[in-house]
Amino acid sequence: MLAAFLRPSQPLLNFGPRVKGRFASNLPMVIPGVSSLGGIILKTHSGGTLHLPPADPPVGPSSTGVSTYKKSYLCPSTNILRTSAHVGVDFSSPSNPSKGPVGSGPNDISIPLARELSRGSALRLLATLTSHVPISSLKQVISLRGSIREGHDFTSHGKVINAASEVFIQVLGPEKGVGVRSCSGAG
Repeated sequence: MLAAFLRPSQPLLNFGPRVKGRFASNLPMVIPGVSSLGGIILKTHSGGTLHLPPADPPVGPSSTGVSTYKKSYLCPSTNILRTSAHVGVDFSSPSNPSKGPVGSGPNDISIPLARELSRGSALRLLATLTSHVPISSLKQVISLRGSIREGHDFTSHGKVINAASEVFIQVLGPEKGVGVRSCSGAG
């Protein structure tokens, strides 16, 4: 699972980032069309494209008829966008969900598959972010938190969460896409 804190730049509706009178070519932006995953297509920092799934709806309703929580919240006083946890998905095999601890046991998920799940979690997180603010307005990843269900012998938490960090670097670049990060086990 991943959660992030990001700081959008001011103003939030900055759809046309410009540098010296021209559109900035290295800023992420939405490309018209529908991605192969059903969401939007982003132009990445390096000029490539990244396909996102549709943004998740809020979870709920509770017994009172009100959603129990939001997938993200933009604090008006700090201008920090906070997200809830996003569980990893292997988009190459969505009908066969991967469940279980990461490790080397006979029923454990391998590190390469766990990295793919981490990457899927980051794609879902980006879909949530872009459903609330324009991708070009994101100023900085502040914090990325990852939680991994690990087997008894697993010690490579950072290697798994790196796959999610790499997605943010791919989209926002090495300066804006890197913030503080924490990884923890949820064995």
